[in-house]
Amino acid sequence: MKRHLRIGLAGVVSLWVLLSGVKAFCDSPAKPVDQKTSDRKTLDKNRIEAAQGVYKKLVDEQRMGEASAEEVYRWSGRWADAVAEALGATKKTRVEAAADHLARMEELRRVVLSQRTRGPHHSATISEATRYYVVDAQIRLDEARKAAVNAIMVIMPYRYDGTWVFNDPKRGLVHEPFVAGIPRMLDWFVKDVPNAEKGFRLLFSAEPFPGYQKKLTWTRRGHGGNYYRVDDPPMEGWLCPALLKYFPEAPPEIYVKAEPKQ
Repeated sequence: MKRHLRIGLAGVVSLWVLLSGVKAFCDSPAKPVDQKTSDRKTLDKNRIEAAQGVYKKLVDEQRMGEASAEEVYRWSGRWADAVAEALGATKKTRVEAAADHLARMEELRRVVLSQRTRGPHHSATISEATRYYVVDAQIRLDEARKAAVNAIMVIMPYRYDGTWVFNDPKRGLVHEPFVAGIPRMLDWFVKDVPNAEKGFRLLFSAEPFPGYQKKLTWTRRGHGGNYYRVDDPPMEGWLCPALLKYFPEAPPEIYVKAEPKQ
């Protein structure tokens, strides 16, 4: 009887200790989140550096026969992804990341083809695989370029000192003037836009978009910029190098629409 009582009391005490510990754990304040782990820019930087570091080591190891071309391809792609997906990455940055990946794959193919002369273990299959890597990288670059030019962009031109100008502080443009034939085009575009001289929305894209007003067609390079024309009414104008702040290269066509400020 006493033995059973002692066991019973011990069990009660143990249960009380256990419950007290659970309560203390639940009542304790949560540990604050380490700000370093939640800093996206730091994470992006670390991710880029890690992928770059692994890629460079694999390049050396592949040339010594200690790593495969497939591993080099994968980590080059991861490096490109890390750059393209980083917080604040621009369309231009994504295009550059894809172009760098393509250059790395072209170099990898050159190295592998040169290795074929060193022995039978450098098979034709590996050489063909590197052809795939180059083609795959080219497709990645083409898609990045297409994404970069497909967006509909907006600026707000207005009249200033006798011509049309616009501001885009994010791209370092203030009172950026339109010159050499473009003001005449804009005059025509805004003929039905009320109070356009005080500012209007100019939508533009390298691809057609619903409701676009006119298509500008590239004609030639000149004076550091690019000439474009419209067919109806026939006009030609020159766009300065600031065009390349919006497109990775001068697009063959630019679709535009002028509308009132909202």
